Amino acid sequence: MVGPVPLSVGAGLGKRGFTQEMPNYDFLSGEEDGTVKAENQYTTLDIWATVPYPVGPAFIQAGFIMGMSLSGTSTSDFLGTEIEIDLESDMLPDPDLGLMVALAYPINDNIGINFGYAHGLTNHGDDSMSMNFNGIFGLVGYNF
Repeated sequence: MVGPVPLSVGAGLGKRGFTQEMPNYDFLSGEEDGTVKAENQYTTLDIWATVPYPVGPAFIQAGFIMGMSLSGTSTSDFLGTEIEIDLESDMLPDPDLGLMVALAYPINDNIGINFGYAHGLTNHGDDSMSMNFNGIFGLVGYNF
């Protein structure tokens, strides 16, 4: 019989976001006359659950991560005019669910550092464009 599977759970504040840059075309001439830039940043409450596998003094972790957006900003630069908007709750993305792999290294019995990659599974785009939140992360954790 196999023993119980260890499970590591945690929570913290995270960041997600995206940046877009595209050419702007003059409506009458059809010529390119500059660029339009847009950036959205979200502060999220991240909750994760991983299964650790010991490798020497460190642990490889694999599991799930969920991020719920708490606040956000949208910044646009259209032909030199910059606009920043604080996003209301109905303008924030839906909760983000994804997979994660990480390397955790314990500093002592209570403190450890983690580096990893999170791959979002939730499509935050629409039918014409897929958009997922993916990225690398680093954190310092404390075990209670």
